[in-house]
Amino acid sequence: YVDFEKNTIGIYKRFQADQEPEVLMEKEIPFELKATKKYKIVSDLKDGSVVKYSISSLGNPWNTCSVEATTADAGVGWGIREYNIKKGSISVESFENYSTQPSKATLLAIGDSYIEGNSIYQNKSLRYIYKIKEKLNGNLVINGQGGANSTDALMWVTDYLTDICEPTYVMIALGMNDTNYELWVKNIEAMLRIFEQKNIIPILVTIPVVPSELCANEVHIEMNKWIYNSGYRYLDIAKELSDNQDGITVKEEFWLPDGIHPTVESHKRIYERALKELEFLF
Repeated sequence: YVDFEKNTIGIYKRFQADQEPEVLMEKEIPFELKATKKYKIVSDLKDGSVVKYSISSLGNPWNTCSVEATTADAGVGWGIREYNIKKGSISVESFENYSTQPSKATLLAIGDSYIEGNSIYQNKSLRYIYKIKEKLNGNLVINGQGGANSTDALMWVTDYLTDICEPTYVMIALGMNDTNYELWVKNIEAMLRIFEQKNIIPILVTIPVVPSELCANEVHIEMNKWIYNSGYRYLDIAKELSDNQDGITVKEEFWLPDGIHPTVESHKRIYERALKELEFLF
């Protein structure tokens, strides 16, 4: 964050959406931030573990200040790195984003917290989609966000995803946060049309039944029926993470205490199923 009133730059501790962020570190900027002046703000994640946040004055390269945190989750709010002006206001002239993920990949994975992996933050490298990425020698782009639904994903696809990524296959792993069957079908069909127009081959992912009453299990079962009858390739998480692999009976041991997110062992089960059902990828 930047605090124009105190003339400081800082980084928050990791926080949840309903929490007021705590300051991890703060530093006084050695030059005065002035109205009408232009500044460049850069956030850089180095080596997956060092967050560097800096501000510099355009036109005067000597006016620069930065702070660094050595934990990759610094400044993260439920899996998403957030930036804000703590006090004061700005006008954004331009925004640029750079990523080390490949633009031409074997697979693009779109989904919610299951592929984002924030629920097992200390073991994110053990989530199923990351294991698939390792199997593909890194040739996979992960675009996941906790709480995302099919409406969010359709916006990503139409706004930027197909412009910055040209995969051979796309995995659409969405539905856990959807409660409206008709809207979900409409959104999925819209994404399928966009990808097929670009000759990108879709892979769908079924939605598991979970212990939490916050999730619409009955609606998700209907979504799975649509997937089974769609004619598209699919990864069947619903059957893998259900009792007797029937796709409709909850098995408590597969889930974290929140009753929504898979355990590390369940991610392993999904990955092993993917090796069989998505063998053509490897």
